[in-house]
Amino acid sequence: GTTLVNHLATFSNVVPTFGLCGFSNGAALTNRILIENDDPRIAWAITDGSQLNTLQYRSAFYVGGSDNAYTTPKAALTPRRVLQITGARDDTIPATGGPSVIPDGLGGVVNFVDWQVSANAYARAYGYTGGQASLSPNDANTAQASYLNGQVVAVNFKSGGHVLGAAKTRATVNAFLASTPAGLPPPPNGAGPGPGPSSPPCVDIGFPDDPEFKCSDEAAACNDTSDLEWYNELRQACAKTCNACGTVTG
Repeated sequence: GTTLVNHLATFSNVVPTFGLCGFSNGAALTNRILIENDDPRIAWAITDGSQLNTLQYRSAFYVGGSDNAYTTPKAALTPRRVLQITGARDDTIPATGGPSVIPDGLGGVVNFVDWQVSANAYARAYGYTGGQASLSPNDANTAQASYLNGQVVAVNFKSGGHVLGAAKTRATVNAFLASTPAGLPPPPNGAGPGPGPSSPPCVDIGFPDDPEFKCSDEAAACNDTSDLEWYNELRQACAKTCNACGTVTG
């Protein structure tokens, strides 16, 4: 659906380019949205703790439908930027695929594809025609697969369990958000050049329901991505303080 995206896009201080960030079951939902929703305003996604499962992908992508049957194939996906994060020691959703500990509602458990297969599936849906990417780096800490000049990136943290979180993935997430493959929307939330001169003025709107809140008190958090939800919210509410609109004047 487009209800939420349409609503957010009505605000003058919102640039209508959106991203998704999901953890565990939220990552599974993010994967479902990437498959089933074709709104081009959803431009990027980060999943932590859940690669594609075999309901969503089994040699082809499938739509869950209102009954969650996953019997309808999806012939084409809307291209987006995707960062997939998994943990090699995840005992809940094994990075190498196979059965998880998550009930499927039918007396069994949800099965998952291998993390590398998952990334390759997205890349192929976005136009890649080769096999699995070579892992680089592939060291004691991480193994990384990258496709289409960084449009699809998958990182498996070798000492990571279920859901890595901000402390372990900050550098990986920052690098992903800071890069923009050719032909794709710019990075979100002021991570790149600001909007053009026709955009709304760069102002701090703050939080109208909290008159005690002062953007200046939170300036130090403007570039702290350890809590992405607060980071994104702060850079919208305090755009001028956080310089989230590019060059600020006045």
